[in-house]
Amino acid sequence: MKASQYAQQRFIGFESGHDWWHTWRVWQLANHIAGMEGADSYICSMSALLHDIQDHKFYSPVCLAGQFETRDFLESLELDINLITTILFITENLSYSSEIDKDFHKSIEFKVVQDADRLDAMGAIGIARAFNYGGYKQRPIYHPGSLPKNYTSTSEYRAGESSSIMHFYEKLLKLKEGLNTSTACRIAEERHNYMEEYLKQFFKEWSEFAKLI
Repeated sequence: MKASQYAQQRFIGFESGHDWWHTWRVWQLANHIAGMEGADSYICSMSALLHDIQDHKFYSPVCLAGQFETRDFLESLELDINLITTILFITENLSYSSEIDKDFHKSIEFKVVQDADRLDAMGAIGIARAFNYGGYKQRPIYHPGSLPKNYTSTSEYRAGESSSIMHFYEKLLKLKEGLNTSTACRIAEERHNYMEEYLKQFFKEWSEFAKLI
């Protein structure tokens, strides 16, 4: 598939929480969920493979090349305009932050790809990705006494600079309740529980260390 080759080349050298292997995992999850939920496998596969091409975390909002890169690639495949529009809507509105201050209809394909992306932010891999991205952004692991923020807009969330631990409370622990499909909910259960246990252990160790200083 041209899209998988394109994505694999496109993400060479990217921060490893959002590299080709993240895309590959989301692609595999999307294919699995699509099969279980009866979604269009082509739309799900294409959307999963291209979902991070225009990720706001790595592009300035004024970067026109970034804004139109996915569209240009899809048009190069000479796909039907309705299919291109469907895939673009998924890739442009998939992120967690996109839903903070707006509501829109989700097709089953949208739900599948969104669930796949959110599942990769949970569990052991989700923990690794959270700290990897926090390091990439030079954010602290944790700041004692800090509290999670309740963001009310997409722009506010994207401008946030919370520690990696607060990111669990501001996003990662909320993902399970926002999943769309029963298949994803089943997969998420273990991953969510693992994150909760990790946080218990983190604060246990932090408290033990604090007693020594």
